[in-house]
Amino acid sequence: MRYVSPEGRLAGPEAAFESTLDRRGLIWGRARDAMGGGRLWSALLVLLLTLTVARSTTTVQWVTGIDVVNVIAVVAALLMGTLAVLPVREPIALGIGFALSPVVALIGAWPQMHLRHPTDVIGPPLISAWWERINDGSAAQETSFYLFLICLLMWVTGGWLAWCVLRWRKPMLGLIPGAAAFATNLLNVPQDQNGYTLAMLVLTLALLLWTNYSGSIANAQRANVKLTGDARWDFWESGLVAMAALIVLGIMLPPLSTVDRTLDVETGIFSNWAQLQQRLSHPGFFSNGRGSGVTGFTDEVKLSGPLQRTRDPVFTYTIVGGYASSARYFRGVNDTLQLAGEWRYPASNGVRQPILKNQVPDYAEQYQKLELAQIDVSSVQPPSSAGNYAVTVDYSTATVTQLEQSGTTYPDWLAQYRNTPATTYRTPDVNRKIQTLALEVVNAAGARNPYDAATAIENFLRDPRNFTYTLAPPKTPSGMDAMDYFLFVSRKGYCEYFATAMGDMLRSLGIPTRLVNGYGPGQFDPNVKNYVVRGEDAHTWVEVFFPAPAPDQQPYGWIPFEPTPDDLGLYTPILRGQTGQNPCLRDDGCDAPIAGIAGVGAGSTPTTNRGERTDTGGAPAGGGLRVGSLDAAALTKIVGVIVAIFLLLLVAASRYLRPRTVMAVWRRALALASLAGAERRPGETPLETGRRLQRTFPEAFEPVGVLARGFVIAAYAPPDIAPSTRASVMEAWSALRPLLLRRLLARLRPNRP
Repeated sequence: MRYVSPEGRLAGPEAAFESTLDRRGLIWGRARDAMGGGRLWSALLVLLLTLTVARSTTTVQWVTGIDVVNVIAVVAALLMGTLAVLPVREPIALGIGFALSPVVALIGAWPQMHLRHPTDVIGPPLISAWWERINDGSAAQETSFYLFLICLLMWVTGGWLAWCVLRWRKPMLGLIPGAAAFATNLLNVPQDQNGYTLAMLVLTLALLLWTNYSGSIANAQRANVKLTGDARWDFWESGLVAMAALIVLGIMLPPLSTVDRTLDVETGIFSNWAQLQQRLSHPGFFSNGRGSGVTGFTDEVKLSGPLQRTRDPVFTYTIVGGYASSARYFRGVNDTLQLAGEWRYPASNGVRQPILKNQVPDYAEQYQKLELAQIDVSSVQPPSSAGNYAVTVDYSTATVTQLEQSGTTYPDWLAQYRNTPATTYRTPDVNRKIQTLALEVVNAAGARNPYDAATAIENFLRDPRNFTYTLAPPKTPSGMDAMDYFLFVSRKGYCEYFATAMGDMLRSLGIPTRLVNGYGPGQFDPNVKNYVVRGEDAHTWVEVFFPAPAPDQQPYGWIPFEPTPDDLGLYTPILRGQTGQNPCLRDDGCDAPIAGIAGVGAGSTPTTNRGERTDTGGAPAGGGLRVGSLDAAALTKIVGVIVAIFLLLLVAASRYLRPRTVMAVWRRALALASLAGAERRPGETPLETGRRLQRTFPEAFEPVGVLARGFVIAAYAPPDIAPSTRASVMEAWSALRPLLLRRLLARLRPNRP
């Protein structure tokens, strides 16, 4: 039964139902209208850009479980894009997006959080627990926390880009979060990013061009101005040329020099700002003990809290000639003073001597079994240390047998390196515990000489069954000695802990020892064929003095030892007494990091924080996409060439289809008509040809007639009248051209319905 009002309208439930349908139809109608004006293609470009940034981020593999950001970014773009085209008020739509961001980020990171803290349950207790971890600094040591932040960033990247493009038509504003994320990926881990770089270039330019074009069309429609077809072609032709040029300049051209300019970018304003933010967020050893430090060089050996790695470049170097060493370290300072529980650099006793250009300094200490090598160092930081340095390296080739047979008679000047202060360094009880442990280790190994003792302690500390390497050691209880807690309770720490432990144990046995602060070998960059040393490569190791085997001979001098465990594949044992070519000095670098012999005086100006390398993030890329003998970089260049050539062919076709004169228009029309099936006939007048084309292509009846008549006037009328038909001929050609192209395509594909 239908209820009808006196006015003839439906009443009752049916009226309410149809009213609901009308409202829904109105909403979706508005949505369809909103998707007009080029928004459909804009939405597609937004999705592709969002996916490109997300895939670039997952390629870097910042943390475990990062693949979830692909889905999060795309969902954010779809949601905010839908809200942007619907008639939803801006504060409500943006509020929905921002309110959902932490929820979605928590869902994305929850599997990793739950693995780390299985007792956590989603709800107010979880928020309280994580707020407490953020306050005490422990959250900064968990990858799940960083995964949460990355998920949050990807949600903002996709949602903000979709909103700015589809609602505000401001793509430059929307690209800011995504561009920042992509730049971070590219600058820190450029491996396997070539394809994403090409995609970002092409898609960004396409989005900017399309937004500008669709906005121009909308403005013209609002002003009741009709754009000619050639005006549209002019716009896109310029865009295609710009895109082809951008691809060639950004991808195809060789580097302007052999210097890795990426390092200059990394040490520019963006990297410096990021490093400043990181240091402010992790104030290091000048904090109240709740924060964490960052990796970098310092002249002291601090037993402090957790560290955050930094990738700021310090210097680059290349090997000149042969280097018959198992590995290499870069010395900064020798820490010899033990005071208040720490090894320190006695700066007041240091020798400072300016070295002029091309001057070779004299070495004060003369030892036997030394070989020379040269390393060319290019300074990156600090900026005041600009220029290159040719560093001459003395490194020992003494064999294990020779070191075992070295003497035990030490010169008087070594007394300061053999004894531990009784009260100003550690308490007598802690010193006794360390000495007892050292005796137990060397006796268990059957050590018969100082070399055997040093090797036994080195192996004891490196044994993963005894100690664990970590940048987040547990906090030393209040009132307890840090080394006492490390050796006998936690057994967890980073390089300063292990070096300090070995130095303390050796000095407790009367063996002359010093610690060295400097840098590890860095990572080989295959693009420029040199090594890059960064802040995360800062390291501390141990050196032991071995005297002469006989009174009339020179000593072997300071020999390095590596007590830091090799859990991460970074601090391999130092192969003392080895000869022959170093296998890690090939032109293509090495697959694994290297560490070892000290002796290169290439330290940087000290900073206020320190630490050491924690991953192999800069290793040469050996994986990625390959097709036959072509790697990802080569494939990207080939694709770039193909895309650029294709774009230039489109421009050439555009220029051919848009002649500038009436005579050229007539020739193009006859050529296209012939290809579309209307063969030329000799002896026809232009008007006869026009009438025949009208019969052959009835859908083009009007523009063909205008074109034929205009051509006759332009060709045969007096000079003052002939130019008057150019505008009508050009307009007719704009209407005729797509019709002839459709006929041509239909002829090329006759079986297509």
